[in-house]
Amino acid sequence: MAESQLVQQLPHECRTTLYKILSKTTTSDDPKFRAMLREVSDAGDEDAKVVIFSQSKETLQLAQLALFEKSVTQAIVKSGMAATARQESVVSFVDGDARVLLLQAGVAAAGLTLTVASKIIFLEPFEVEGDVKQALGRVHRIGQTKAVRASVLYVKGSVEERLLAQANTQAFATLPV
Repeated sequence: MAESQLVQQLPHECRTTLYKILSKTTTSDDPKFRAMLREVSDAGDEDAKVVIFSQSKETLQLAQLALFEKSVTQAIVKSGMAATARQESVVSFVDGDARVLLLQAGVAAAGLTLTVASKIIFLEPFEVEGDVKQALGRVHRIGQTKAVRASVLYVKGSVEERLLAQANTQAFATLPV
């Protein structure tokens, strides 16, 4: 059995503790995760649902840890997960108590209807415009009854800022970290 499968079988609390031990710093020290938590907090009332996208599985795991540290209920869909585990995560978000759904771009974006959400957060600028449109389309689609706000988090003065400028994506309210 692969190491990632073993980790996935651990109870949620054990997995997040393991991620915390493996990370050299607490996620609450990271400016990007502080901005993410602020965005989740500003999404509306406690029932407001948020979808967070990243291209990196590791970044999503750290985001999951940051949310866990702040007692924000969440579910995750990332590469390496069994189809049933992915479906359980989506159901937990759509019909259950998970306030945030963390999605790895490209792995989980296609075919999902997530119109229960009113906020999308991209943890970094995406290089491929089609990936951005696909991600936005999961939430902002037929059946959506709420206004949807999308944000891209980036580190000011970094390659992320240059990527965002090159993409010229005017669909986002961008938030420098």
